Amino acid sequence: MQELPKEDVTEEEKDKAYAALMAPDESLFLPKPSEPAERLPAPIRDRLGGSGLELVNAEVPEWKLVLAKLEETGGLGGLDTGAVNGLLSCIELAQRVELTPRIFEMMEAAKIEPDTLTYDLAMVAQAGMRNPIKVKQLFKRMKKSTSGQPPPPPLMPH
Repeated sequence: MQELPKEDVTEEEKDKAYAALMAPDESLFLPKPSEPAERLPAPIRDRLGGSGLELVNAEVPEWKLVLAKLEETGGLGGLDTGAVNGLLSCIELAQRVELTPRIFEMMEAAKIEPDTLTYDLAMVAQAGMRNPIKVKQLFKRMKKSTSGQPPPPPLMPH
């Protein structure tokens, strides 16, 4: 059995290792969208139009107004869960916490079932804002949701 070298780790090396672990997981090699609206799913961008996209591209995106604009132009009707998840992922955590109930209402009105990712995005926001009780409530809701449950096992031939 080979022994590991007995070398002291300096405080500076510990700090570098910690900083590397805490660094954002974005790739430094991929180009970032020049405008925040470019991160939105195409169906959402199309529905918002120019004035709605300006709200997204503001220095501090006005997500409440973006949702109001969506509601004026048909809400989430005709969209799918993937588009809603793409929208949710663009909203900063604090605003996502505030707006998730409204988005869930809009989904229900459009008969769009949230999936596991939808709940995950909501739970991440609540966890980021240090709301563990809300995380547990969302997790319970996800478990009750038919889309949050694993698919039934395939039927076995007799």
